[in-house]
Amino acid sequence: MRFIEKKKVRVGKIKKTEEGEWMVPVYVDGKFNDDMTYYAGEGAEAKKDAEGTRDQIIKDMKNSKEYEFTEEVENREPNLLVIDEEIEIKQGDSVLILEKGDKIKIIESSLPPNMVRDYKMRAKAERRGGGHVEIDTRFSTVSVTLSDGSEYFFQEGEADDLLDEVPDNIAPEDYILAVAQGW
Repeated sequence: MRFIEKKKVRVGKIKKTEEGEWMVPVYVDGKFNDDMTYYAGEGAEAKKDAEGTRDQIIKDMKNSKEYEFTEEVENREPNLLVIDEEIEIKQGDSVLILEKGDKIKIIESSLPPNMVRDYKMRAKAERRGGGHVEIDTRFSTVSVTLSDGSEYFFQEGEADDLLDEVPDNIAPEDYILAVAQGW
């Protein structure tokens, strides 16, 4: 007999997304879970659908062998961290103080797998034609040469901003070569 630890699930109140779509947020082990969150669409019918679906999700979680329903979540927002005690962050001469109750939006930076494949294919084709990217983190520079002969050079803040926009699940060179084709 194996002991399997159940994941804790909490279900939030229905709410509208920034795009106006009704949703039922679901949290697994304290983290927002987009895969389990239910999106109902827009309008009054979608709101009713979300309300009914929320009740069904709670019922299913209470009867689940994989998940342990803990409690309902009030006013939780996806990808939002609420500070529960004062935090002081220092970098060089700068100081950032986050006070209790401050909210921080968490930005996840990853591409869907099909986009990663597409970007890698585009980058590979660009390399075959002579395109390349050179990244020098010591001097904070990015140099991009495309197969059509176009050249781009970024340094310091511009290079840092470009590298910051690279999603976590793709190599910076592949991402930059793929998006540079649209510059």
